Amino acid sequence: MTPASLGLLLAATAPERRTRAVRIWSASAALAAAAGPGLGGLLVQSSWRWIFLVNVPVGAVALVAGARLLPDVRRAGTGRIPDVFGARR
Repeated sequence: MTPASLGLLLAATAPERRTRAVRIWSASAALAAAAGPGLGGLLVQSSWRWIFLVNVPVGAVALVAGARLLPDVRRAGTGRIPDVFGARR
């Protein structure tokens, strides 16, 4: 998901603001990698079920924030029809 998230970030950001956006993206990834194991350990110590339950509110907030803040970057005419017969080879 990391390469896809960077691709989406670059497509949704104006060229003059991309450097700042990539810096924030990189800092967020580094913070998550550093804090994740510690926070996960704290959750597991209280109850292993919290590992699964904590994702529900985080996902809901991410969906709402994404729908409100992210621009629609779809472009007309770029859709492709998959080659079903060619994929079977």
